[in-house]
Amino acid sequence: ASASRIPPKNRDLPKAGPAGSLNGFAATHARQYCFRSFIRHYDDIKPSQITTKQMTAYLSHMLTVNRIRRSYQSQILSALKMFYISVVQQPEKVESLFY
Repeated sequence: ASASRIPPKNRDLPKAGPAGSLNGFAATHARQYCFRSFIRHYDDIKPSQITTKQMTAYLSHMLTVNRIRRSYQSQILSALKMFYISVVQQPEKVESLFY
């Protein structure tokens, strides 16, 4: 599979709910869901090898084509930043991601 592939339109994406949750998910579960979706998109690449450009392309596509809400985009960004700063220790990859 290609590393630059764009996710297909998915009608089953969760919609953001009140207080920053996704359909009643707690914030931690929401971040886990967002991160899993991102990692599954790039399932043939180690997380440490995913580039900032690939992250930006994924976020842009999710926002424009899948029409996710900005609050859901913020959940994805939070999940990515927490993972790349705390776990992979590659903060430079997420410092320039947009909100």
